[in-house]
Amino acid sequence: MRVRRAVGSLWTELTRQRGRPRRARDQRGVALLLVLVTIALLTIVIVEMQENAQVSLATGVNERDDMSATYLARSGVSMARLLLALGPTINDALAQTPIGQIEIWQYADLLTEIFNTQEAASGLGSLVGIDLGGAKGFGGFEGHFTVEIVDEDSRINLNLAARKQSQDLLARELGGLFAPVIFDPIFDARDARGDITDRETLIGAIIDYVDTDTTLYGFETGSEDTYYETLEDPYERKNAAMDSLEELHLVRGVGDDFWTAFVEPDPLDHTTRRMTVWGDGRINVNQAPPEVIASVICTLATDPTTPVCDPQDPTAMQTLMVTLLSVRELFGGASVWSSVEEFVQSVNGGTGIEGEPSVQIDAAQAKQLLKTSSQTFSIYATAEVGRVVHRIHAVVVADRANAESGGQLIYWREE
Repeated sequence: MRVRRAVGSLWTELTRQRGRPRRARDQRGVALLLVLVTIALLTIVIVEMQENAQVSLATGVNERDDMSATYLARSGVSMARLLLALGPTINDALAQTPIGQIEIWQYADLLTEIFNTQEAASGLGSLVGIDLGGAKGFGGFEGHFTVEIVDEDSRINLNLAARKQSQDLLARELGGLFAPVIFDPIFDARDARGDITDRETLIGAIIDYVDTDTTLYGFETGSEDTYYETLEDPYERKNAAMDSLEELHLVRGVGDDFWTAFVEPDPLDHTTRRMTVWGDGRINVNQAPPEVIASVICTLATDPTTPVCDPQDPTAMQTLMVTLLSVRELFGGASVWSSVEEFVQSVNGGTGIEGEPSVQIDAAQAKQLLKTSSQTFSIYATAEVGRVVHRIHAVVVADRANAESGGQLIYWREE
C-alpha cells in the first residue's frame, strides 16, 4: 500500500504541467524515468519480502530447535534422576562383594552417551549381548545432550551460617580454604570502592549476609548493614539461607578473582566447585575436592600449629594429600572410606613415610563434620540442537526415603 501511494505521488509529480507544454519526446523521457524508478521500487519490495521470508523461516527453525533442545535437556535430567534412583539398589547388591559401594552417578556422562549416537548404543548392546542397533530412542533424533552429576555434600556449605551453632565451624573451614599465601593478592587488592577485604572480614561478611542478627561476626563492632547501605545502589542482606550459589556475588568482597580461586575454578567442570548452598552441611570425604579435604583436616587438627597446616609452607599438606588422593584414585568410582572412623585413621596415620610430618585430627568432631556418602546432588543437563543451546541446573535430595522417585527436587533453573 505504501509503495502504491509512493508510485502514485511520483507519477503525479512527474506528469504535472510546468511552464510551456512539453514535446512528445520529453514525455517519452519522463516515462522511461518512471519505468526505471518503478523497477527500483519493485526490487526493494522483492528484496524486503525475501528477507522477511528468510527471517520467518529462521525464526521457525530456531523455535523448533529450542523446543527440541528444551525437552532433550529435560530428558537428561530425568535420566540422571533415574541413575540416582538405581544407586541404592546397585550398592545393596554389591555390599557383599569385594567391589563395595560404587557411585554410579559418576558415570552419567558415559551412560547417557548411548542415547546420543547409534554407535554408542550398539557398543553397549554388544557388551551385554543385546542388539540395540534398531532400537528407537538411541541416537534417532537431531541434536546432542550431555549430563553431569555433582555431589553437593562434598563441598563447604555456606548456609551453615544460618545456624548459630555452626558459624564458628564454617569460619574455620573457610579459614583453612583461604589460608595459603598464594591467595594473598586476592585479599590485598582494593575493589572498585577502594576497600580491602581481608580474609577475616570476608569470612565475617559471608556469615553476616546469611545470619538473621544485625551484629557483625567476629571481633569487629557495628551493624552488618553499614557496608551495603553505603553502596551507590544499596541493597539489603539476605538474612536467610541462600537459595543459589550465585547469591554469593552480593556478599562484600566477592569478585571474579575470588570466584575463580575458591568457588568454581573451571566453569566448564562443575566438579571443581568447592562451595555449595545445598545439603546438610556435613562433607563427604570420599568425593570432596582436595582443597576441601585439606581445609577439613586443618579444621579438625588437634594442634592448629602443626606443620601440615602451615599456610606459609604447603609442602607437608601436599605430601599428605598426594597419599590420600592416590588411595582414592585406586578405588575408581568406589568409596574409599566406609566410615568416618576409617578416614580419621588414614589421616592420623600420616603418609607412612619416615620423617614426614603428620597431623592428628579430632575423631569426635570429625563425626559431626564429615560423612562418607551423599544424598544431595546437582544435575547439569545441556542440550544442543542446531544453533540452540539449552541448559538446566537441577538439585535433588536422593536419600533412601525418596531415592526410588529420583530424589526430591529442591532447585530448578533453565536458560
